[in-house]
Amino acid sequence: MRIVRVSQLVAAFFLGIGQASGAVQVYYYSGPVSGWLEAALAPAPGYGGFVAEFGTLTETLYYDPVAHTLRIAGSITVGPSKGHFDMGNILDETVGSATLTVGHGGVVSFDYLTTYDGAQFKGTLLVPVKGVGVYEGKRFNRGWHVSIPLDTQIIAVSSKSLTFSQFAFGGGDEAKEVISTDEGDLWDGSSDLTYGLGYNLDSVVASVVPRYWH
Repeated sequence: MRIVRVSQLVAAFFLGIGQASGAVQVYYYSGPVSGWLEAALAPAPGYGGFVAEFGTLTETLYYDPVAHTLRIAGSITVGPSKGHFDMGNILDETVGSATLTVGHGGVVSFDYLTTYDGAQFKGTLLVPVKGVGVYEGKRFNRGWHVSIPLDTQIIAVSSKSLTFSQFAFGGGDEAKEVISTDEGDLWDGSSDLTYGLGYNLDSVVASVVPRYWH
């Protein structure tokens, strides 16, 4: 019981909200977000891909000030959501072609629980990608996920609103092998085996949803 009371006091002090209720409070946000994702597929080293930009973010935040947990669920639009391109090798030779589809119908849905590290809440946005095409004369059809590590920082919270920011902490990530063939391996990155990304949402306000989530 003493530990629970201490946690309540810490949460109240950190956020400046007075006495914590102990119930999960639900907030809703919808608006534009700045960001992009390099959807790529190529042999290593090699090239091939296109850039998809994020558009509108719609999400619900389930915040528990006592347990200090934050669940985030919603969707984000992306466009273009599909791109066709040639894949080339280090000799600048065309070795295949691919069509990649990001999300489902131009939308990426998500629902994840973040981890608090003492300053912000860390989570991972998984972006589904599907690739079809031909490599070295053989057809492939495969799906995978590109992971975007996100920080969510709660700036202020009240009974009516929650002010927060979100951003990618890293700006890029290591590519991974997603298709292995007899002719070679294809990676979800460019020639340097990394893929580029960006994600930034500056100090926006989410409105309280007039109900509690348990």
